[in-house]
Amino acid sequence: MANESCAKCCKRLAGIKRWFQCAKCGAWFCPSCMDRFCLFCKGAVEEKAH
Repeated sequence: MANESCAKCCKRLAGIKRWFQCAKCGAWFCPSCMDRFCLFCKGAVEEKAH
């Protein structure tokens, strides 16, 4: 997780305890940018624990 960043705001996810990933395309999102559906492919976004 050290090199991952939010696909919307480009914030690094290294120090964040919760992050979200699209089940379809694999895009990562921080808690402030996440939604129920992916910004890019409209796939379901799931919470990933640290």
